[in-house]
Amino acid sequence: MVKNFTEWSKCKTQIERQAEVKFFVEEGEIWWCSLGKNIGSEQDGTGFRYSRPVLVLKKFNRKICVVLPISSQVKEGKFYHRTTYAGEDYCILLSQIRLISTKRLFRRLRNMSLQELLLIKQKLIDILDLHENRKPLSGFSRSTECGHLYPQLYSNKELCQNQYILYDVPIMTTIKVFGHISPDTDATSCAIIWAWYLNTHTTHKAEAYVLGELNKETKFVLNRWGQTEPSLLEAVSSDDKVVIVDTNNPQELLAGVNEADILQIIDHHKLVGGLMTKGPIEMTIRPVASTATVMHDLMGAHAETMPEDIAGVMLSCILSDTLEFRSPTTTPHDKAIAEKLATRLGLNITEYANEMFKAKSDVSDFTDSGLVHLDSKKFEVGDKNIRVSVVETTDPASVLARKDGIVAAIEEEKAKDAGIDDVLFFIVDILREEATVFTHNDFLKSVVRASFGVAVEGDTEVLPGIVSRKKQIVPALKLG
Repeated sequence: MVKNFTEWSKCKTQIERQAEVKFFVEEGEIWWCSLGKNIGSEQDGTGFRYSRPVLVLKKFNRKICVVLPISSQVKEGKFYHRTTYAGEDYCILLSQIRLISTKRLFRRLRNMSLQELLLIKQKLIDILDLHENRKPLSGFSRSTECGHLYPQLYSNKELCQNQYILYDVPIMTTIKVFGHISPDTDATSCAIIWAWYLNTHTTHKAEAYVLGELNKETKFVLNRWGQTEPSLLEAVSSDDKVVIVDTNNPQELLAGVNEADILQIIDHHKLVGGLMTKGPIEMTIRPVASTATVMHDLMGAHAETMPEDIAGVMLSCILSDTLEFRSPTTTPHDKAIAEKLATRLGLNITEYANEMFKAKSDVSDFTDSGLVHLDSKKFEVGDKNIRVSVVETTDPASVLARKDGIVAAIEEEKAKDAGIDDVLFFIVDILREEATVFTHNDFLKSVVRASFGVAVEGDTEVLPGIVSRKKQIVPALKLG
């Protein structure tokens, strides 16, 4: 049927003759709009003003803006966004995006939440395939187009709503994202999370890597959420652009890390010092239990766009690092984010955490040396370098039964690595919330005695309430 444009032409003439608008239109507002009678499948308005609600997607100035029409006929598919208001379902027509004069707008209805607005923008980015290799607006620089990465610190805006361009790197460069040696669930999964974020919400290309063999818990988590195990990174060079997650300690990184171009550090451990950068960088260290919690905050509303597999590994990071909120490092913020993610994923936290801990506790495939390196970090204590190794388990007896072999592996490690004076080996009982530490020589006895105020007699010592290396073990360490 051929459309009759006569009446719409009269209405359009009246709209054109009216004075310029004196009100301000803001992004995220929903307005009644004289959309008109249009050609072919272009969305029409209805009624005597040929109107329908529209979402203001982008305001350029007082006179023009980009809008998305809204329909009460709900459709499914990538070209539609379903939304609910006052108990009614509506559909935002993503494929009908258009530029209009603000003269067409005549009554403001409401505001859409920032989180939903950003989700809609992300869907448009997907539809228009704007993810990769987009040049900066200037055409020359990779510097930030939209302002600082963390506008909360530098602007009165709640959150920058444009695509982030974080780093001054060539367009085709792949950024390497990795955590520490002896990778645990937080280090491994946070590399995956941040690589996803850079690939999805910036113009950068990124790839996650690991710096060692994964433990059983981490392998379980990756398998549970359909993630491929990141490739092993054995060296970095001056040509590499890197982002470091879950550590800022050069002793926990590859030997040549200071030769690489470090672009960003995201962590939740104390500042150690020793890393060198080629220029100013983005560095975020926050006093929470998991680096994943820090990343959730840095993403802001973009966290709502995480697919289930990314949300799942993020939840796993928090549950692993907090030992399901048993660790004293746990903050209310960690717990709130974990509970929010679990609700979204339809998971019972305790049941899922028990699955993780069961996988973590199966160390039967590890050699004695493998157990020493399973979750191990070096620290300076006075004038000594001590490696602190931790095995977290719900079955401490199975690890304790291998004490003689583990002690032999420790002695071999000391002979091979001139950079350490000794190894403190802790078995953390997740359920009883206590640790057993090996005290098989006089030096270790003196350290444990001085650090934890216990009278050490045998070759092991039980430390009730000790479960966290970061908050309880390392801060207490001192020489006897």
